[in-house]
Amino acid sequence: MPALRLVGFLLLLAGWGLALAAIGMLTSDVPRASFVLAGVGVELLGLALLSRWHVLAREEKG
Repeated sequence: MPALRLVGFLLLLAGWGLALAAIGMLTSDVPRASFVLAGVGVELLGLALLSRWHVLAREEKG
């Protein structure tokens, strides 16, 4: 289960980095918006994994 937490945090950071890189490097609005939305999607996936880890950890404590 620690791996689930680690992957969740890494996905949060990766999504944040993807969105910031897109804002900094892309000049056209359409590709920039696409990459920002992809970054937000990655962040949401990381948040879902962290939420799942939290639920599983709470169930184990009983």
